[in-house]
Amino acid sequence: PLATAVCALCVVVTCSYAQTVDTKEPIIRTSPDLTNTDYFGYSAALHQTPAATVLLVGAPNGTAPGSQVNSTGLVYVCTVTNPGTCAGLTTFTKSTLSTDAPLYDTGVNNAGEQKSGQFLGGTIVSKRGLVVICGHRYFNPQYSPSGRCFVSNSNLTGFRKYTTCSGLCQTGTGASIGNASGVAFPLLGSPGANEWSGTVSRVTVTSGTFRTISGGSADLGYQGYTVASGHILQKTTEDFLVSVPRLNNMGVVNLVMNSATATVTSMPLQGTQMSEYYGFSIITADLTGDGYDEVLVGAPYYSPVQNPEAGRVYVYRNSGISIAFPVFLAAIAEEMTSFIAPLATAVCALCVVVTCSYAQTVDTKEPIIRTSPDLTNTDYFGYSAALHQTPAATVLLVGAPNGTAPGSQVNSTGLVYVCTVTNPGTCAGLTTFTKSTLSTDAPLYDTGVNNA
Repeated sequence: PLATAVCALCVVVTCSYAQTVDTKEPIIRTSPDLTNTDYFGYSAALHQTPAATVLLVGAPNGTAPGSQVNSTGLVYVCTVTNPGTCAGLTTFTKSTLSTDAPLYDTGVNNAGEQKSGQFLGGTIVSKRGLVVICGHRYFNPQYSPSGRCFVSNSNLTGFRKYTTCSGLCQTGTGASIGNASGVAFPLLGSPGANEWSGTVSRVTVTSGTFRTISGGSADLGYQGYTVASGHILQKTTEDFLVSVPRLNNMGVVNLVMNSATATVTSMPLQGTQMSEYYGFSIITADLTGDGYDEVLVGAPYYSPVQNPEAGRVYVYRNSGISIAFPVFLAAIAEEMTSFIAPLATAVCALCVVVTCSYAQTVDTKEPIIRTSPDLTNTDYFGYSAALHQTPAATVLLVGAPNGTAPGSQVNSTGLVYVCTVTNPGTCAGLTTFTKSTLSTDAPLYDTGVNNA
């Protein structure tokens, strides 16, 4: 969820000062189900129909209209203008292929089948004229939670049903829509396949066939828990990102090339803390405008000291040649309101801060970490930062705008630290009090009492 929020933030930040964005009147949609038990908003995707842009909202604990079993899952179609409405997607039609099925199977359960609790609408993806809607907890007649996904066109007038395997697959836990030579195709993650090692399948919509495209080490790692696509190595073709959140208890995200061999690159992105569930969510977006997508990876159970499961988002700059060492965006659970402004600043500064690539000269196993000398942790250390070249060495200037300048007679004046960029290293408050010869100049810190 945090990664999704960051993705939405990127959109807002890049146009927040434009006159076309109304920040005072957000579009808010609520469930027509007044019992508030349908999990409305568990997933959502903007979708372009031939007539208008709408918002598809998943309510995976809702009940499909006319269904003979409860809690099948439901998808709403919401307008994106004010005033607006949300109505259950009532498309029951299927295409002309005999293997197709309507989105909602409203009949009673067949022998061994379990549609109640299938979580239909738990995953919704819309991109390039395709829509993918999944219920990964569907039990097939063989008493296994195989999961299943439905794929439709932009008109939402016909659905095709896909289950990529028959065992404990949980197909549709992760899903995305890729592109090759202008042809869109669904990517469906099945983290339970192969005894929880997991797989990802690429679906050919025209024929209804699919093939496994994932690979690499995934022993009991839930490969395919999250799937994404983006312009990682090429500007014209999208490659795949596949999470394996439980691999080695740390989690990795594999980059899979969009080729006939679906080669896994030798540079997986990796988590940094045991059981942080690195790869729970993945977002790709071109944050720097160079035609290559940056990668944002969510780790919702990352736990800083004294803040268990506060969560972290890893943001990787991508140049098409290398994926850079990440900027960390971490939320403190009790202080989410104060987290938003620094988060926006971090996203805006992404192209400046993240400049180190996976070259052999960069040690990615021993990052340089600096913490505030203020042990109260109240000075906002790290709110801003800049590498600075002195005549003698490169140092890191770190802002602590709630800190107190040395010797100041008032508190919370703000403070700047000078940190070394070698290990081991130190940070010390910048103690320059001198001013230049210009009469209008002043020292960095004004330590006297407040004037009237």
